Amino acid sequence: MAHTIIGTAGHIDHGKTLLVKALADPDTDRTPQERAALQSLGRVVAFDGGLLLHAEVVEWARDELRRFLEENGEITVAQFRSLIDGNRRYALALLGYFDREGFSERRGDVRVLKA
Repeated sequence: MAHTIIGTAGHIDHGKTLLVKALADPDTDRTPQERAALQSLGRVVAFDGGLLLHAEVVEWARDELRRFLEENGEITVAQFRSLIDGNRRYALALLGYFDREGFSERRGDVRVLKA
């Protein structure tokens, strides 16, 4: 997959922000059939509330979460939001997805790797 790197005032976007916006925005012109086809091909992952994320972005977020938890033991929603450079809506959707998969688990206000 080719990457476009865009630099702006102290922030380097490695394509992740643009990809997330393009594939996760519920107001896109994608039809339900297009979304279903992308899901069946494993290209996107659907979340509650009509959110879609590219499968590579989900894997990238999982890897970032794993590294953080291996180093720190736990993470809050706010820390994860900062880690993925996203907003609370996407952070909660991803954390809930990882919890349901059995990758992480919620303990009060933090997430930990599931043993």
